[in-house]
Amino acid sequence: MQTIINVVSIVDDLQSHYTRTPKPCIWLPRTWCLKNNIHPNQVLFLRSYNQCQSSDQNCSKIFASVKLYSKYSVLFRDKPSFPDKLDFQLPNVSSNSDISHELDKSDSQAVISKLLACNLGICSLFDRVDNLEFSIRLNLIEVVNNIPIATRVILFSLTKHFANVHDDNLVNNKIDESLIKRVHLGSIVSTNTWICYQGCNGMQFLKVLQIYINDDNIKSPVLATKNAIVSSIEPVDHISKISESTNIEITNDSNVLFVRCQIDGLQKIYQPVFYLPKFYDRSQWLERIVRQIGGLNNVISEIIEQIHTFIVTALRGKFRRGIKRSKGILLTGRPGTGKTSLALCIAETSGLPYVAINCPDMFKTDEGAAEKEICLIFESMLRHRVSIVILDEIDIISDTSTSDRAGIEAKLFSIIVKLIDSINENDWENPCKGQIFIIGTTNRHHAINSHLYRPGRLDRIYELVIKKSEQRLGLLKIMSEKLPFIEEQKDLILQKVSRMTHGFVATDLQYLCTQVAIQLVREGNKNIDGDSCEDLDNPYVHVKFQHFEEALKVVKPSNLNEFQTKIPDIRFSDIFGIDEIIEDLKLTVIEPFHNPQEFIKFGISPPRGILVYGPPGVGKTILSCAIAAETGINFIFVESSHIRSKIVGESENNISRMFAQAKANSPCVLFIDQIEILASVRGISATSENTEDRIVTSFLTEMDGIFTSRNREGPEVEVLVITATNRPEIIDPALLRPGRLDQHIYIPPPNYEQRISILKGKFQKMLTNITNDQLSYLAQDTDGFSGADLDNLCREAALISIRENIDNEKITYDHFVQAKSLCKASLLDYQPVFISSKSVEIKDG
Repeated sequence: MQTIINVVSIVDDLQSHYTRTPKPCIWLPRTWCLKNNIHPNQVLFLRSYNQCQSSDQNCSKIFASVKLYSKYSVLFRDKPSFPDKLDFQLPNVSSNSDISHELDKSDSQAVISKLLACNLGICSLFDRVDNLEFSIRLNLIEVVNNIPIATRVILFSLTKHFANVHDDNLVNNKIDESLIKRVHLGSIVSTNTWICYQGCNGMQFLKVLQIYINDDNIKSPVLATKNAIVSSIEPVDHISKISESTNIEITNDSNVLFVRCQIDGLQKIYQPVFYLPKFYDRSQWLERIVRQIGGLNNVISEIIEQIHTFIVTALRGKFRRGIKRSKGILLTGRPGTGKTSLALCIAETSGLPYVAINCPDMFKTDEGAAEKEICLIFESMLRHRVSIVILDEIDIISDTSTSDRAGIEAKLFSIIVKLIDSINENDWENPCKGQIFIIGTTNRHHAINSHLYRPGRLDRIYELVIKKSEQRLGLLKIMSEKLPFIEEQKDLILQKVSRMTHGFVATDLQYLCTQVAIQLVREGNKNIDGDSCEDLDNPYVHVKFQHFEEALKVVKPSNLNEFQTKIPDIRFSDIFGIDEIIEDLKLTVIEPFHNPQEFIKFGISPPRGILVYGPPGVGKTILSCAIAAETGINFIFVESSHIRSKIVGESENNISRMFAQAKANSPCVLFIDQIEILASVRGISATSENTEDRIVTSFLTEMDGIFTSRNREGPEVEVLVITATNRPEIIDPALLRPGRLDQHIYIPPPNYEQRISILKGKFQKMLTNITNDQLSYLAQDTDGFSGADLDNLCREAALISIRENIDNEKITYDHFVQAKSLCKASLLDYQPVFISSKSVEIKDG
């Protein structure tokens, strides 16, 4: 009676992502091995249960190497098809039993490699391994010791290119026997079994035809031809090890058409079909990526179209002589848009072998180590038929100045260029040469040497841009999958959040969802993974819109850091005395952001730039900030004095960076205070460098750049420029024309009614004891006061009341009269300047 082993699962070690050399292995419980005194790496003689029950004495012996099973191993971890623990119960054994010579007869579970399953006839090389519906029984015949060394091993290679068995021009006669020996050094081999060879065309299978242990056993083997097939060779139950002295011979006869093997008593014919990496068709591949990466469907579709075409042509050899193949693409975009995640997702879902190289890690202390490492990586990937190489942060080793410098950066750049030029050529002398597709990522496209992304190298550049609310909604749906929403409210909440998160990239949205989850934890919700909760009446069981509102107070767009950026907490309701201007702004500026369809219907566009001018202190800056708050989009506040620089060319560079950041975080309100410093009238500069004229020209060029319409279907404005000045007469007229600063808003000194409105607004936040008549007298007595002067008047009156008596509860009219003697009117002699008949202004009443 032999020991029975029940196979409960199979490790598919023939897949391209399996990094170890496939070998016939069996994983057994540790307790069973201890019971039977079997050690790891020992060799077992196995047969299928059906073979042992049959009377066939010519069935080959199958051997396997023993491994200890552990669910924590990388092979089995996080894979539900493998059990947590193999079933084996220790039986009661008498104390005088000799377990070292007699195997235990109780059944044990085991996991085997697919290569062993193929040798045993359980499945074929090209079958897909799924979960076993029922266990497969094996018989353990014996433990093999003293395995001899093979002196000569003859292998049969399936060398035909794909399924075209009649095309003799594609036979590969350049199989590296020394590499096979090096890979399988110390491995056990037996006749009529398979071993694997990772060649330049990917995984290749070799059939063991004959094994010779010593020179006396050498005899001429019978090779399989059209009339004589491999199965006609008399099987010899030889087992041996491959050593340095073993002579590996590979027969590659073009007349060999079939290789037969016995599978459960049935003869199946395997044509010499080359092993192809498993990848999905274009639509399935795209669907799998979109499930993980949202908001970039159009770009992903274009990328998959290009890579899929490359894979198909590489696997099927459909490129004609003289036609250059694509080498790769370059993914660019702002930090946090998901370039690295997209590249890894494409590679992982492709089913192809891939390697991800973090370019900053390539710098080594030893001279020549970095160049050697990257050459070895490309050499190893060329052994696959098709593979993908990801170069993350490629700008580190391909900076624009690297080709002009000496050192490790220049060496790495030259090596990268040389390797890219050497791959994917139509080499008809070596058709099995592997093909590599390169995906480079960078957020500094301008810093990469143009020699790298010219045609013939990385010939296509894809920019990942996340600007629209629909894109952010797609990202939020993926990132909030594990947040516990009320299902009916989830879409509505995420739509509101997507409209509020202007300028957010993928990492910002991920951090936003993290902050919401942290709030739930702080509020006592321990079920952020969406499982059922016992206390459903708890108001914090589900995520609400208020959680996102609180999180948005902490999370801001990560790319708004260089300039002073904020959405000020000032509304139109906080501004008094300019109601007519506010109503006009609501129609021409606010409505296009909230209801663009109304402007699309009439075929008009909203203002693209606004100039707010008037005397000092009338509320120009406050009005501009209120516009940003009312639109609810990103706001960049820039002082013109911070942009000007005494260094020649630095001012133009600052202007370019200012507009670039505004466009990168669109839709955005760019508010430039004291615009006359940057855009004064040209032709009056007395410097030899014409600094003033160059700054104005640079400013006008950037203005025209942001107003270039990309969306012709509607009045979408990516950047709304708002400028403020109290000296409009010195601004260059080219900036004030329609198409740049379209709308001119003049805010005059407040008249009598406006002063009453401003004082009433101030008194709402102050404890005053003033009648309507006293308020009227106060407004008449403050002629020439600006809004800032009236604010100062209220402050001085409050201070006088406090100095008079700290216990005073209200401010009286007498306190304002005393404060009036201390505060002077700043606009008594102001002469208004009108720059356009279309300016919005308020006339004195």
